Amino acid sequence: NVKGFNLCIENALRRNPNLQVGAITVVLTVGSSGTVKSATIKPKQHEGSDWGACIMQSGKRIVFPASDGESDIEVPLKVGVSM
Repeated sequence: NVKGFNLCIENALRRNPNLQVGAITVVLTVGSSGTVKSATIKPKQHEGSDWGACIMQSGKRIVFPASDGESDIEVPLKVGVSM
């Protein structure tokens, strides 16, 4: 589901071609059913941005295989133009 994350970043770059955030981590809390219960971004300061909200919503749409319990999955991303 990387396409959803990429679309969020591409749209943010269209609005601000000079956007340079750098490395972030999307943390997805996955329930035993495989559905994402919550999504956050590290560093937290980016959660309030339009692209950050888009990335968290995209993360919540991902479905993982069922498991024995809840777990956190970290997805590293780079946001912005190349430096």
